[in-house]
Amino acid sequence: MALRFKNDKDLLKKIRQGDKESFELFYKMESEKIYKFVNFKINDSFEAEEIVQDIFFNFWDYVREGKEVNDALGLLYKIARNKIIDYYRKNGIRPKILSLDDGEGYQLASNKINDQDIENELDVSFEIKSIEQVMTELPDDYQDVMMMHFVREMKMAEIAAVINKSEGAVRVMIYRALKLLKKLLNEKNE
Repeated sequence: MALRFKNDKDLLKKIRQGDKESFELFYKMESEKIYKFVNFKINDSFEAEEIVQDIFFNFWDYVREGKEVNDALGLLYKIARNKIIDYYRKNGIRPKILSLDDGEGYQLASNKINDQDIENELDVSFEIKSIEQVMTELPDDYQDVMMMHFVREMKMAEIAAVINKSEGAVRVMIYRALKLLKKLLNEKNE
């Protein structure tokens, strides 16, 4: 939410004062993004819905306690990351990248389908699967920044706020993750 709308400060002020309608508006604006992030990480839609509810309750409590919030969406992602870590610990799960296309799948740009289109689609699908497999070999922090930047299309500043690092550190992490990903893909293809 990073104060993208003119009324974000007012919205947070109303939430701080206990205005449930403002909180519902905020929930409607941001819950889908948070749900996709959580579901992407845990791959269980029922659990993801439960976790998202907890995230927003924690956010409500945090804001109602009068704590300063400069980036509401960043705070939601921080809470989400902590909830995901708790979920992994509770269930003894080692995190991994599940799907780069986030379940939406690859779609052809044209409505006309011919043999070449099908072959190209299969090639792209195979490449995506190869990248997904190699992504699981990256350190968790690299997986997170890659997903936030390339899949969720978050800005460097937003990612930095979520992971408590500078924008420069985020750029370095993405650079190193891409470099390692390229190396691992080359090794796999040899």
